[in-house]
Amino acid sequence: MTKSNDTSDLGRLRDVLDIYGGDVESWPAAEAMRLAVLAKTTPQARALLREAEALDRVLAASPGVNLDRMADLTDRIIARATAARFFIPPLSSEGIKS
Repeated sequence: MTKSNDTSDLGRLRDVLDIYGGDVESWPAAEAMRLAVLAKTTPQARALLREAEALDRVLAASPGVNLDRMADLTDRIIARATAARFFIPPLSSEGIKS
């Protein structure tokens, strides 16, 4: 690999880690092999992968989202925004509907 390819591949690895996390099995198949090799052979890429794997472990250990509480929070936010007149009506082709 050339220095230029390493730099662009590191950028792509960062993007893939941000989107898919540190599990190589969840990476796009077309890129997984190339990026996995990069992560094994390049210290900077290896560090990025370790960081993503650590974040994955933290997220896996965190409590799940309670959908009932999320719906309640959404309802309260909408109710307060509407009451405070922060609600912005949708735009129509003529501008703001009143």
